Amino acid sequence: MKRTPRPPVLLRLVLVMVSALLVFVTPTLAQDPLVLAVRTPLLNLDPTQESSSTMGFAMINVMENLVTTSPDGAYEPMLATSWEVVDDTTWRFHLREGVTFHDGTPFNAEAVVFNLDRMAAPESLHSSNFGWYAGASVVDDLTVDISTNGAYPGILSGLNFYIPFIVSPTAVEVLGDDFNSAPVGTGPYRVVSHEARNLTVVEAVDDYWGGVPAVKRAEFLYVPEDNTRLASYMTGEVDVLTFVESSQIPLLGMRDDTVLVEGPSDLADMLWFNTQKPPLDSATVRQALAYGIDLDLILETVLENTGTRYGVALAPGVWGFDPETMGASPYPYDPERARELLAEAGFSDGFDIEFLIADRPEHARIAEAVQGQLADIGVNVSIRTLDWGTFLSATAAGEHELMVVGTYAFGDADRILPEFESSSIGSRNRSLYSNAEIDALIAQQRNELDADVRRELIKEIVARLTEEAPRLMVRARKQVQAVNASVQGYIHHPAKFDLRNVTIGN
Repeated sequence: MKRTPRPPVLLRLVLVMVSALLVFVTPTLAQDPLVLAVRTPLLNLDPTQESSSTMGFAMINVMENLVTTSPDGAYEPMLATSWEVVDDTTWRFHLREGVTFHDGTPFNAEAVVFNLDRMAAPESLHSSNFGWYAGASVVDDLTVDISTNGAYPGILSGLNFYIPFIVSPTAVEVLGDDFNSAPVGTGPYRVVSHEARNLTVVEAVDDYWGGVPAVKRAEFLYVPEDNTRLASYMTGEVDVLTFVESSQIPLLGMRDDTVLVEGPSDLADMLWFNTQKPPLDSATVRQALAYGIDLDLILETVLENTGTRYGVALAPGVWGFDPETMGASPYPYDPERARELLAEAGFSDGFDIEFLIADRPEHARIAEAVQGQLADIGVNVSIRTLDWGTFLSATAAGEHELMVVGTYAFGDADRILPEFESSSIGSRNRSLYSNAEIDALIAQQRNELDADVRRELIKEIVARLTEEAPRLMVRARKQVQAVNASVQGYIHHPAKFDLRNVTIGN
């Protein structure tokens, strides 16, 4: 399905009216194959070459990790059945017996070492996420020792990576570039076809170690336009909407044959300032903009309360979050204070700034709201929209001044804090923020085994970042999905579209 440009206002209103009428159209019962609509395209299926969380959410059914999490965030065994600490920098993992990759080759300790080395290699898009990794060694066929750069209490979070990455070493070697569209993992499904920006089809594996799934075939269909995605669900072309726009929730909630599955998301939406572009290189200017943006109002009206608001760095689902010091929005809406800070920084007459966004309706609505609010303090905001892939490349290169994009809301603090490290500029650090003292504190907490001491370090880091304001939290998302009522066993998970226990009934 090709991407279409955003329709004009009148046409959008017509589409909304048509969608409302479709409330009274009964969709067909879900059938095998199960069709799930996604709003972000699945491009490259090689875990070392893809950064989209949607790819990870879908491909957890094809590839797996050593460790996973329950829906409430507790760490659980996956390809590793147990683990223990050998010393401050070494963890030993015992692997699941009798597991094979979809190409028939064995899953073993050598495969684990291969995949960790591959994810941490410089050519991997995720090398910065594996900065803790010092190496791994085979103890025996089903035992592997993983070494960390210094003591690293967040290793389980690091191994529960949001994109599953344990793949067949043989397939990587044999398939070469074709591996990008035909990854070979250990999960309950295998990829049978992949058309980037269109459709990815998976089918059940008969000898999956966790038992054969009931749904034999599933399709992840890329439908970028929100009203088209909604209409596809209403008419039965799609069985699961993996992302429901806040404006669509009341409409879908009226339907007796639809179940709204909701809970916390693994993602939080952030406004990022490019701290290396004047005048945003001034903390005073960034603070002024923070006071000039009413993010509470945006959450309530534009985003219809589909989430909660906190500080600049960590959400409540993150280990190290402190509700007393991080639980309140640090910059309440105060346009008068914003004007005072702009005058103090030498911008009494304001300035021009560009807001770069991806082609997503919610991002457009956020940008338009920010544009109107900052105009009240004399800051002129222009909005430029790019397709998702181009947007990611442009913001990684620092071409933006202001932008909105998601980050993590669950796991260990060290999953998020690298977004403020100088070494992550060009990858995860989209604010291009650089502070040697913050770098040192982040490194110190990373290697601190005493939990109480580490919590205090994290509090200090977050307090410093709050004052510097390299970014602002729009919301820790509430994830809402629409599921055809004939689909049973689909459970909300912050970071998975998990099909293992799904059945289709009447």
